[in-house]
Amino acid sequence: MILDKNRVARQFNRHVSTYDEYAIVQKRMAHHIMQTLSERDVRAERILEIGCGTGYLTQLLAERYPSAAITAVDLAENMVQAAKDRLGDSATIRFLIGDAETMEWDETFDLIVSNATVQWFGAPERSFCTLTDHLQPGGWIVFSTFGPDTFRELHRQFQEVERDLHLPSGMHGLRLRCAEEWEHILRHAGLKHVGSRDCRYRLEYPDCYAFLQSIKQTGASYSASPAVSLSAQRSLLREVVRRYNHVYRSREGVYATYQLVQAWGRKEG
Repeated sequence: MILDKNRVARQFNRHVSTYDEYAIVQKRMAHHIMQTLSERDVRAERILEIGCGTGYLTQLLAERYPSAAITAVDLAENMVQAAKDRLGDSATIRFLIGDAETMEWDETFDLIVSNATVQWFGAPERSFCTLTDHLQPGGWIVFSTFGPDTFRELHRQFQEVERDLHLPSGMHGLRLRCAEEWEHILRHAGLKHVGSRDCRYRLEYPDCYAFLQSIKQTGASYSASPAVSLSAQRSLLREVVRRYNHVYRSREGVYATYQLVQAWGRKEG
């Protein structure tokens, strides 16, 4: 699936006002990154953050590295504005609007960090090679993303309903990589001391519709459904919701699985 980055930016721009309310998992991931930086005693004077969003991780980085020069980049201009509003005027933080995969850098960094963003990369192998080129010797890349078990219940229902309704199989979401794949990408980029960890969270929602709305309200919903009629799409979604509510019941309503993956590597000095 070829990502339409303009469409991605529009989605995040449209939902900037609701992002922080619904980005529960993304905030956990940000704190996991900070824990890794602490565990590895990562020191940095120049930091590049890719996909700063509303600035939640940016603020944590600024608190841990108060004298560091931080460059925070995001594809969506409304997200960048929200991050600016969160951080206020700062002589040490520079915000940029753009696609980190295609931007040209005229500087190097001690730390390149990213939270819940690299799953949107169209060419991660090439992009991490480029980022490594702009990493100082001894510098680190640390990022978090979602693993392939994320929303496994939802994907299972889509597959079953498409089969039962004799509809072509669609890709309802991004292609998500496992920790081992990300480690391979980092090693291919020339990094050493590569490592990763993953964990799974099960969150509960009142019903499947509330679950789907929570994804939408972060701007993260993206699919490439096959060419079927609007009525067929509606029938598909209606049946998926009905079955999901029946199969994945919990005490509070329904549940959904998130697989969180974190990976890191260091450039030899």
